[in-house]
Amino acid sequence: MVITMRLPVEPVMAESPTDLGTVAKVGVALDGVPIFATRPRCSTPATCPR
Repeated sequence: MVITMRLPVEPVMAESPTDLGTVAKVGVALDGVPIFATRPRCSTPATCPR
């Protein structure tokens, strides 16, 4: 599997935060390992994201 990432040479700060919702890739380590956001907590199965 090949993962291609496009990184800006000069990144800029976002105007507002972005809600990640469910588990998502939020970054990448220097060795290429993806960093994931923590999964949302849910108290009952009905409130868990699908």
